[in-house]
Amino acid sequence: MKKKMEMKIKKIISYTIFGIVALMIIFGSFGTVGAGERGVFLQFGAVKDKIFGEGLYFKIPFVQSVVKMDVQTQKDEVPASASSKDLQMVTSKIALNYHPAPDLVNKLWQEVGENYNTRIIGSLHSGSSQGDNCKIYCRRTDYQERKGKRTNQRKSYKKVTGKFHCG
Repeated sequence: MKKKMEMKIKKIISYTIFGIVALMIIFGSFGTVGAGERGVFLQFGAVKDKIFGEGLYFKIPFVQSVVKMDVQTQKDEVPASASSKDLQMVTSKIALNYHPAPDLVNKLWQEVGENYNTRIIGSLHSGSSQGDNCKIYCRRTDYQERKGKRTNQRKSYKKVTGKFHCG
């Protein structure tokens, strides 16, 4: 009787473990990418060429994974202040609207990583305090082109457009 009971317990435990593993495989084999996102496909941590669009995707559990990246337009602002030629304080707020190119997010993930906005956009803001704000405001198209060139030099897969609002 005791042996029967032990066999029954072992059987229940083995079925439970098998059931948990089966559920992990079933639910780990698919996922969804939301609106305004793209899925970067990784196999054993290596970035692959495949990019998942919005919707349902399938993958091999424990071997493949998908990292979701936001491709919607984002806004980053930085305040700046300087003195004009007649020693008046000029303050401005520079806004930069940007988004990663949806068809190249795998390259962005591979070359820059998760915090691309602080690594790329943050370095662009460091150049915004160069020169006086009056000159920047008066020559904002030159400034936009210079920002664009710097962005293109840093990563050719990054689309960045700058909009400047001075106050």
